[in-house]
Amino acid sequence: MKGDIPSVKDAGGDSCCTFTVRVELTGFKGRDCELTATLVDADGAETPGETTMLTVEADTDRGSADVLVPATETGTYSVRFVLRNPDGGELDRSETQPFDVP
Repeated sequence: MKGDIPSVKDAGGDSCCTFTVRVELTGFKGRDCELTATLVDADGAETPGETTMLTVEADTDRGSADVLVPATETGTYSVRFVLRNPDGGELDRSETQPFDVP
């Protein structure tokens, strides 16, 4: 059983900050895995963001989720995404490049 986050991209649009997160999961058919997002500021302070439940529909399943991580204050941030198995164990993580919120 495994899970990967092969890509994270800025989804664009008017709101800050929405990201399209691609995931690949193998061996979890019929079970729910969790994708969490955490906003990290330039000082390393973390603010929990959205949690997305992903229902795995095939032995090997691929998909994407648009995840909103609101940054409400001016500053430099990154977003850390963590993919977890149904038991809460970490499968993979990915962090965006730093970006500025005016």
